[in-house]
Amino acid sequence: MLLLTGILMKTLQIMKNSVLVWLGAFFAPLTPLMTIVGVFIFLDTLMGRKCARKRARELNIHPRLFVTSRKTIQGAGSKFLFYNLFVLSAYLLDKHVFYDLPNHIPFDFAITRSTVIFICIMEFDSIDEKYFKIHGITLKEIIGEKFRRVKKIFNFVTKKSDENRSN
Repeated sequence: MLLLTGILMKTLQIMKNSVLVWLGAFFAPLTPLMTIVGVFIFLDTLMGRKCARKRARELNIHPRLFVTSRKTIQGAGSKFLFYNLFVLSAYLLDKHVFYDLPNHIPFDFAITRSTVIFICIMEFDSIDEKYFKIHGITLKEIIGEKFRRVKKIFNFVTKKSDENRSN
């Protein structure tokens, strides 16, 4: 009886490991996408905490009374769970419903990638709003200014290069 129980336990352990390996392989394409979503949620949470601390100081309230880790964990945790379930649903649609779509679109998992891009845009807008509340300038304005500087440098270099060619 003891030998039979040992064999049964070993068989169940092998089956469990096989199922875990299969699940890992099935969801492997989602790992980078869920990581990107997680990074955006983390950045949004950090900016939210910083913004709340600034607001607490403006209201003359101690930041620890205004910004609690419990609220932070609840907000970030629920957002992480909801967004990743949303990505998982899009992945399952891509994999099992629209499996023929890559024949018409030049890349795999179009719905899943579009979903992740949509979530990242929403999170970036949220980060941008909080950054504006803290610093008085938006991240979009900062990025635009950086691009204008790079473009100005690029135009200067190409202008100098054209002058050197003509001489």
